[in-house]
Amino acid sequence: MSLALDLRVTRPGFVLELALTVDPGEVVALLGPNGAGKTTVLRAVAGLQPLTAGSVLLDGVALQDLPPEDRRVGLVPQDGLLLPHLSARDNVAYGLRARGTRRPEARRRADEELGRLGLADRAGDRPRQLSGGQAQRVALARALATDPAVLLLDEPLAALDALTRTEVRTDLRARLSAVAAPTLLVTHDLADAHVLADRLVVLDAGRVVQEGAPAEVAARPRTAWVAGLVGLVLLRGTGDRDGVHVEQLHLPGPAPAGAVLVALPPEAVALSAAPRPGGWAVVVRAVEQRGAGTHVQLDGAPAVEAVVPATALRELDLRPGQQLWASVDAVRVQVYA
Repeated sequence: MSLALDLRVTRPGFVLELALTVDPGEVVALLGPNGAGKTTVLRAVAGLQPLTAGSVLLDGVALQDLPPEDRRVGLVPQDGLLLPHLSARDNVAYGLRARGTRRPEARRRADEELGRLGLADRAGDRPRQLSGGQAQRVALARALATDPAVLLLDEPLAALDALTRTEVRTDLRARLSAVAAPTLLVTHDLADAHVLADRLVVLDAGRVVQEGAPAEVAARPRTAWVAGLVGLVLLRGTGDRDGVHVEQLHLPGPAPAGAVLVALPPEAVALSAAPRPGGWAVVVRAVEQRGAGTHVQLDGAPAVEAVVPATALRELDLRPGQQLWASVDAVRVQVYA
């Protein structure tokens, strides 16, 4: 079944408008800053958020006027919401029992789903006996056991540590590949989106600002938020036959005519104490150690970020307020209309 959304949700100070079709078996990730409307989309599909206008169609059948229990939607919330007094088996069987399945059959199907997610030996454990990753797998099993027509995943990996997140992400990708239902995934993590999703839809202030395959969105971000997510600085400039102009930065070479976006990796920015050809004056705003790299926030025209190698770090003696010169390795910059 395909899912076709034409949503309008209005609240004080916020309007969500979204037209989106999700094909059978397709996983679409919704990304965007806090308050963009991502979870509102899931709640609207699940029947937990009334529409101001529009429709939710499942293979052409309208769902928007049906109560949540009649929509055949499987929802996996961020915190799992397992019932603490029930075993993992009975948590998974709960949805089946609520739909009228007899207890032996519900428990048998629950055991099957737990087995698919590698939890056959934990079926009798209660939530307090499970790790965070195991509990999240149980929540996923509960949603999948009812054979949902639509699967909704709301930040399902957000509460997990890095190692557990990687393990659960791998298991989830394998399980989703066997699910025929259209799936909507809300996430803030680009790695989750790359591994789990077939398509990304980026929301900002209730509107779609970019859509495409994960690699395409990462390579050509359209907003500063997406650029930051993939570790790039996004600048707006003008292209002509002489190259690209972004305030005092000039990148020579062929460029689209008119308004352009410049995706600049911080590693492409070099700093020096003296002027260099093609460079411009900057002032150090902040210096931050992140892993093996030193990231430097720079004010200037344009303002950019640089990653400084250890050799240059010793020479520059970086500190806030320091005046330097920045230049760019144009080969590492992407320019697009």
